[in-house]
Amino acid sequence: MKKLSLILWSVLLLGTAGCSDFLEPQSSDEYVPEDAEALNEMLLGNVYVSWQNPLYLYLYHNIFSDDVTVTDASVGFYEYDKLEGDAYFSLYTMQPDMFVGMETSGVGKICWDDYYKAILGCNAALDYLEGVRGSADMKRYVAAQALGLRAYYYFQFVNLYGAPYNANPDALGVPLKLNSDLTVNHMTRNTVKDVYAQVNEDLRVSDSLFCMLPESMQFDKDYRMSLPGVRFLRSRVNLYMENWDEAIRWADSVLLWKEFKLYDLKTFVAGTPADGLPSMPNFSDYSNAEVIWCNGSIYDFNLLLDNMCEDEALDPTMRVSHPFFNASPELLATYDKDLTASEEDLRKKLYILDAFNHYGQATGRKRAIGKMPLDSRYYYQAISDNIGLAVSFRLSEVYLNLAEAHAMLGNDGEALYYLNELRRMRIKDCQNLAGLSGENLIQFVKDERRRELCFEGHRWFDQRRWGMESFTRKWKQFSEEYTNYVIEKNDPAFTLPIPDEVIERNPWIVFTTNYYSIVCK
Repeated sequence: MKKLSLILWSVLLLGTAGCSDFLEPQSSDEYVPEDAEALNEMLLGNVYVSWQNPLYLYLYHNIFSDDVTVTDASVGFYEYDKLEGDAYFSLYTMQPDMFVGMETSGVGKICWDDYYKAILGCNAALDYLEGVRGSADMKRYVAAQALGLRAYYYFQFVNLYGAPYNANPDALGVPLKLNSDLTVNHMTRNTVKDVYAQVNEDLRVSDSLFCMLPESMQFDKDYRMSLPGVRFLRSRVNLYMENWDEAIRWADSVLLWKEFKLYDLKTFVAGTPADGLPSMPNFSDYSNAEVIWCNGSIYDFNLLLDNMCEDEALDPTMRVSHPFFNASPELLATYDKDLTASEEDLRKKLYILDAFNHYGQATGRKRAIGKMPLDSRYYYQAISDNIGLAVSFRLSEVYLNLAEAHAMLGNDGEALYYLNELRRMRIKDCQNLAGLSGENLIQFVKDERRRELCFEGHRWFDQRRWGMESFTRKWKQFSEEYTNYVIEKNDPAFTLPIPDEVIERNPWIVFTTNYYSIVCK
C-alpha cells in the first residue's frame, strides 16, 4: 500500500487537485475500499472502541495506581484457581514476569497487540485515501479522525511502555508504525521524545484538517474524534510535556465550545432498585454536557478490577463472594481533606461504586470502579445507541489542566478560579478557595485531580509524571496479615516491561532488563 503522500496533503489541505482512480484488490480475498465514505465506516468498525470492536487498551491504567488496594474482607483464591491468584499477585505487585502469569492463567490480555491493531487501522485509512474517490471534505474528515486517533493511541501506549516524558525523553518508548504494512516483526523502539513528536505532529495536521471542514463536521455527538477532542488532547499532551503555556492555550480553545458545561452533582438524584434508574451520574455519554468524546470499553476498564473472590467459610455451600479490589483508604481520605465544617464533597459517594457481595448485600466498602453507566442494582447499562463505553474526554479535565498549568506558572489567581468553578459543581455548600499559592496550591491541584478523575485511567500516569514517588502495595488473601510491597521512588516498575511473547516475535526490539527494586517489608 502507498503511504499518504505530500501530494495528498496538498489535496486535503488546499483542495486543488482531483481524485485518482480507486484501488483494485490485490487478491480475491482482500477488501479494498472504493471511496472515502467506506474508509469512514472502516474507522468506525476497526479503530474506534465499541461493543463490536472491544479493543483492550486500558486494562492496566487503573490497577497499578495507588487508588486501588486489596480488600480487607476475608476472601482469596483457592487451590483450584491458584493460577488466577498468582497472575493477580504478579500484576498487582508489579513483578517483572507479570505478563507470563497472565498468559498462563488466561487473566486479562496483553494490550500491546491491540494498540497496534488500532494504529494499523488508522494507518490503513491514511494509506488508502490517495486512491479512493470522494469529496475533498470527506477525505479531510477521514484523515483528521485517523490522525487524531493515532495520536491518542500512541500517547496512551508510550505512557505504559516508556518513561515519563518529563523524566527522560530520550528513554526507549514504543516502535512507531506509520504505514499499514502488516510486517511488525522487525521494528525497533523509538525514543519517548520521538513518539511525542509524532503525536504532536499528528494532532497539528488533524487540527488543520478539521478547521477546513464545515462546522457540522468539526463536532457532532456521534462518538467520533472531533476538533474539540483534538484540542483537548493537545492540552493533555502539552501538560505531560510541561509546556504550560501550550497546555493553557489548547485548554482555553476547548472552552470556546459553549455546548460543553460542567455537570452539577447537587442536581443528581440516585435511583432505587424498584425504579431501575442510574445509581450514579454517567460521564460516558453525550447526555452529560461535560462529555467531549467517549471511548474505552467497560469490560476493558473493569476486567481486572471486577474480580469477585470467595470467603474462607468452612462449608463451601455457605461461601460468600466479595470484590477482591477496593478503592484505597488514601483515595477515600482525600475527599474529606481541606473541607470546611459545612462542606460535603459529593464525589465520594457519587463517583465510586459501593461494594456488594454476590447476594446483593452492602459491605460498607468501596469498589475501584465508578462514573460509568450503572443502574440502581449496579449492573452495567447500555446508554442510547452506544453500548459499553466507560470513559470520556471531560470538561472537568480541561479545568484541571488550566488549574495545574497556571499554578506551575505562578498564576495563582487563575488557578484558583478554575478550581473554584469546578468545586462548586462538586461540593455541597462549597466555599471559595483563597490564599493558596506556591507548593501548597500545586499540591491542592494534584489532590483535586485525584478526587475528580479517579478510576478514569489518569492516576497511574499522574504518579509517573509527578516524580514517580514511592508508594506501598498491600497484598493478602483470606484472613492473613497484609504483606507490604514497596515501589521505590523512580522504580523501573513505573514502566511496564515488554511482554516476552512480543520479544520472541520481534527480536529487533531493543530490550534492557528491568531490575525491579520492589522490597518486601
